[in-house]
Amino acid sequence: MKFMKEYLTGISLCAALLLAGGCSNENDMTSSNGNPVPLTVRATAGSFEEVPETGKSDVPATRTPTEDGNTTTFATGDAIGIFAIKDGAIVDGISNSKLTYSEGADGAAGSWNPEEGTALYWYEGVSYVAYYPYTDGITINATKTTDEIIASLGGNGKLQPAADQSAADGSAYTASDLMTASATSADITTNTSGERFLSLKFTHRFSLLVLVPRISEYIAPAGATYTYWGTTADNHANSVTLNGIIPYRMADGSFRAIVPPTTTASTLHGNYKDEAGRMVNFRSTPYSSGFTSGGCYTLTVTRSQPGVTPERKVAVGDFYMQNGMIVAGSKETLTAEEKVNCIGIVFKVGAGSGDNASNYDGKLTAIQGYVVSLRQEWLAWGDASKKWTDVLYDYRGYLNTKKILEGINQGYSFPACKWCVEYTPKPTGMTSGWYFPSNDPVGDFANNATTLNTYLNKVTGSTRISERYLTSTESSSDPVTRCTGRLVGDGTTYYNLKSNALGVRAILTF
Repeated sequence: MKFMKEYLTGISLCAALLLAGGCSNENDMTSSNGNPVPLTVRATAGSFEEVPETGKSDVPATRTPTEDGNTTTFATGDAIGIFAIKDGAIVDGISNSKLTYSEGADGAAGSWNPEEGTALYWYEGVSYVAYYPYTDGITINATKTTDEIIASLGGNGKLQPAADQSAADGSAYTASDLMTASATSADITTNTSGERFLSLKFTHRFSLLVLVPRISEYIAPAGATYTYWGTTADNHANSVTLNGIIPYRMADGSFRAIVPPTTTASTLHGNYKDEAGRMVNFRSTPYSSGFTSGGCYTLTVTRSQPGVTPERKVAVGDFYMQNGMIVAGSKETLTAEEKVNCIGIVFKVGAGSGDNASNYDGKLTAIQGYVVSLRQEWLAWGDASKKWTDVLYDYRGYLNTKKILEGINQGYSFPACKWCVEYTPKPTGMTSGWYFPSNDPVGDFANNATTLNTYLNKVTGSTRISERYLTSTESSSDPVTRCTGRLVGDGTTYYNLKSNALGVRAILTF
């Protein structure tokens, strides 16, 4: 196979094959003029589907941007194997029949050619099973169901992924990518000329692991719980192992390995060497359901270059990525990948007044700063039947949120808080998670709106800070019916009826 693009969404293998040869007298397979009716087979293959890590279920597969995807096409010499089955028996000896592809000249459609003496014709009531890549000596038990036959192909020792998939031409990698397809006579269509077509839709039986090594632009200070987003492909990565496989290196610097699916919690793990021979070890967050057939699992590993990468502290205006990494706010233009992975803007560095890591239920070991969400909503605070919180004005909005959530669990309505804690995308790094901010942090991002909007404008789909905002803090004078609010550019704290809708933004602590 040939790899035409750099990423893996939208794999499409489209070709047709026409087989001619002998016939059987057991089935009606002739046209009106008495001639046998050959069967034209069209084959397509689905893509690997990006699978989010455990805890990332809200992340769509398109979250990693691509241009045209990683289109794969058949090349001359590629081959598939096909079986024809009826009533628990092989039909006309079509058992692991080899079909080999030849590219067409000058842009013409390619053709699939059977071995001499092999034929495929239309039969009533016949089912078909096919697989890629063709391998000598593959047999099936025709008395089994189609699903059982396909499962047996996936477990066949001759069709397992290679331990070394690193061949520069990609041959070992593509040969490890077992795909299967099945169809019945009901899937056969006929055109106006009486030609019959069988469509085989191939799906991947194994899983795809992708390692993306990167070099960061900055290194975080000692003791920091954040790292910087890798902006440059690590072209120094060598001697790579990925889940025990020597993977195939793509032109974009990523490494890929085909592995069998798993049924228990699984990780991407392994190591590689840098330009100085130093070992870089890596392990992903576990995928709780294991690796699924046709699933793609990606891990980005970012490292710094000792003595080369400058140290930098996180700053107001920095872009906070979903995985907890930082992109410097000074960056003039974000890449497409950075834009889709950015979930908020750092609006305060260090611990806020009254706050400490012990407030966060063991989620944090230290407080590096606070992040405001990219988007906002217009909502009411909620229930005004009683005082719900401890009326905390400082940076302890996480504690206010916990109190309000207790009310939600009792069946009371708190639209603003509910929106904040359910805000997506959810962070997957070391954070508090999204929560409903208290009076002081809302005042801080509202009073610094002009600066923060400069950074928000760089992220597609973000909303400018430009409203009067609700906080999770209830009024000290009337905590039953009123809460506090802050106005952009105004240092004053206002009191609002809990039933009145105002702007709402979520924050997180990291």
